[in-house]
Amino acid sequence: MNTYSRTTFDRYLNIIGIERSEPNLDKLTELTAAHLRRIPFENVSKIYLARVQGIREIPELDIYLENIERYNFGGTCYTNNYYLHLLLLHLNYNVRLCGADIAIEGASPNGHMVNVVTIDEAEFLVDVGYGAPFWKPMERSSSVDVVQKLGIEKYVLKPQDSEKRSRMMVYKNDELIHGYMLKHQGKQLTDFSEVIARSYSDKAPFLNRLMLARFFENRALVLRNNKLTEMNGLNSVSSDLSNHDEIATTVVDRFEIPPDIIDNVLSCLGDIIYQ
Repeated sequence: MNTYSRTTFDRYLNIIGIERSEPNLDKLTELTAAHLRRIPFENVSKIYLARVQGIREIPELDIYLENIERYNFGGTCYTNNYYLHLLLLHLNYNVRLCGADIAIEGASPNGHMVNVVTIDEAEFLVDVGYGAPFWKPMERSSSVDVVQKLGIEKYVLKPQDSEKRSRMMVYKNDELIHGYMLKHQGKQLTDFSEVIARSYSDKAPFLNRLMLARFFENRALVLRNNKLTEMNGLNSVSSDLSNHDEIATTVVDRFEIPPDIIDNVLSCLGDIIYQ
């Protein structure tokens, strides 16, 4: 990856609507929320770049920013969290890039990437690449569970274990459905090279499903394949979209991604998203 200029990071800050400031927890909270609300978690861009344009790698930061401005793209964890990492470094935060193992059968080690920020000797998990409502930094050094709720979903960050690992647990209707184990050691992007390469393989999950999550204040809009879920506070309403036209219209109207792009992506996915 390149070394980017102040101008590039000014552009980044302008996109998320944040002014430069000295590092502190209040400003980190403001920045995290702004990033989550402006830049969605989505794999439309990944599928489009890989399957339509033949680009099977993380786009450079300037291209990432241009795609946000032009197409309302975002990315998955390897783009959203990595470029947030570079922004935090640029703003002089004490931040390290960390790997996390996804807690599902067959998942690869370091299948997820997060940021850990240290402020006044306390560590905070900052994750804008999980498709989850993590509007605020979560204190990783807390001695009690850090709990966030939205709709019928609950997110629980457990206290560190004896190996300084942190477990994130995701519940739906009080049933554990997903999660990850964060490992505290700092990493470089090159440490993720193999798992990132696998994420662009033809059978990779995020090249064979549709996932978009857009966050607002205390509410979210999530599209998983053909199921649209709207969460507001503790309320959650889901509906099934029956065909490509309904899905495309939803992505254009609700996620503001151009119609030609989602049409191409849906053509690549075919009927797999209804299974």
